[in-house]
Amino acid sequence: VLTSPIIYGVDESGAESYRNGGAISTAGAEAMLRLRGRRGALTLTGALAAPVVTNDVDTYLVPGTSSLLAMPLVKVTAFGRFRFTDTVSAGGSAVFLSGRQAFVSPSEALDGTGLVSALPAALLVSAWVGVDGLGLEGLSAQLGVGNLLDANVVLAQPYAGGVAPIPGRNRELFLRVSYAFGAPR
Repeated sequence: VLTSPIIYGVDESGAESYRNGGAISTAGAEAMLRLRGRRGALTLTGALAAPVVTNDVDTYLVPGTSSLLAMPLVKVTAFGRFRFTDTVSAGGSAVFLSGRQAFVSPSEALDGTGLVSALPAALLVSAWVGVDGLGLEGLSAQLGVGNLLDANVVLAQPYAGGVAPIPGRNRELFLRVSYAFGAPR
């Protein structure tokens, strides 16, 4: 149970404010499975959030329900790495977020109200290939793709802050170069 949370708000004049709220609590469950072998590793996680159990603060609730704004009820992740050789590997990650409810547009009066709508479920997938020991012990490089499926994920606020949800990243190619200081020789 969280007692006296700090609540952010915007009043009728557009002025921001903070106040202490009453008690609020949620319930849920989380599980993790890790597999590790000679050539690689895989981690799977899952989280299930129940609607709000105790609530003296309605600011972050979907109107007329006991669900929290901008919060997925289900989140599942997977990430891993497989070594083809001592120096070449591939890996990636996947994150699934169930659908959410969030403010998608503010009211004309900027009075802390607005249009609440459903945001679709999303699956974010990233993959990469990498090489370790690039001519120098400890020097590594990875080439990959983030948001491989070009999922349309938005960063939703759990309150009516006067702006619509912010767009997340589009598909991106990346090259990561790293050096591990003190790498074994």
